Amino acid sequence: MSQLPFLSDPPFKYAPQNPVARGIKPLFTLTSVLAPLILFGLLAEDVATRESFGFDTPLLLRLHAHATPLFDSLMLALTWMGGVRLLAFSAFVIALLAWRKLRVQAAFLLSAMVGTSLLNISMKAAFQRARPNLWLSLTPEHDYGFPSGHSMLSCTFVLATLVLVWKSDGSSALKWAATALGLLFIAGVGLSRLYLGVHYPSDVLAGWSLSLAWVALLQGILHLRLRRALVVGR
Repeated sequence: MSQLPFLSDPPFKYAPQNPVARGIKPLFTLTSVLAPLILFGLLAEDVATRESFGFDTPLLLRLHAHATPLFDSLMLALTWMGGVRLLAFSAFVIALLAWRKLRVQAAFLLSAMVGTSLLNISMKAAFQRARPNLWLSLTPEHDYGFPSGHSMLSCTFVLATLVLVWKSDGSSALKWAATALGLLFIAGVGLSRLYLGVHYPSDVLAGWSLSLAWVALLQGILHLRLRRALVVGR
């Protein structure tokens, strides 16, 4: 039976990184955390002061102008896959990792998803930004909109899974294919929230940036444990 790369036991031994790599890694992690946090902060500042973004409403109206029954079905499917169902699927993957005794990987994915959920709930409560009300949505939402929960969950799940995939002993072709599909899924879920008129583009951008910062932070904290676990197969 074929297995996902991060569910298999790599055959090679752990080799310590050289000093240059050890120096670059913290800098890369710091940049990966701070850059998206700065973007989130810029967006959050304007949301907190109730200032509007010039690109929000025009982009939504332009998307809505191209609505068709086919696009309706596609966007509904994407938004369906990116919400609570994704949480259920991530729980299944976490359980599978734990069953395979890949405890560090399971803890990493669990921390990513739980942390993202808590961040989204707390940020929505803090900013209390109303959702768009430009047309009657196919999937109306009545809670706060900043940042986008669907965008955060899908982005976190894909990025955290890709961390595990790229640190595994799978083929490069498979890793790049998984990356391309994952990024398309992230973009598709975010686009579906805009197309359906339940989020502003700034909500989606904020969700992506916060998720990227969170996963980068976790990856940096757990890097050594993840590397040992994935290479040694513990």
